Amino acid sequence: MVNSADVQEIPSSRQVELPESVAETAPRETVIVHVAADEILVQDRPLASTDGIREGSELIIEPLRDALSSQLNNLPPAARQQAEVTILGDRSIPYDVLRRVMATCTEAGFSQVSLAVTQTAPEGGDSL
Repeated sequence: MVNSADVQEIPSSRQVELPESVAETAPRETVIVHVAADEILVQDRPLASTDGIREGSELIIEPLRDALSSQLNNLPPAARQQAEVTILGDRSIPYDVLRRVMATCTEAGFSQVSLAVTQTAPEGGDSL
């Protein structure tokens, strides 16, 4: 799902190299999950190593689910129905790890999951 209603600068305190996109807008303000090369963080709080996730076979990442559930419970009750999370996944992360992170986000109750990308200009500019 792409969420592009507002432009948002997403802070990144970790070294995460995002994929690129030609979309004109960025995601709205949401709960942020960083998936760096070595660890997974929620709102800049380290939760799990990506090595441990790669080696495991469980679809749901328990520490991530617990942290996301806590974030969800901090939202006003009306906002919980449309809770949004944005995943900042390093482009080097294996798809299986990213798939588990996305599954965990939905399991924790986030109905809208967005993947952040780095915005680039479309090839050929604005000409038709």
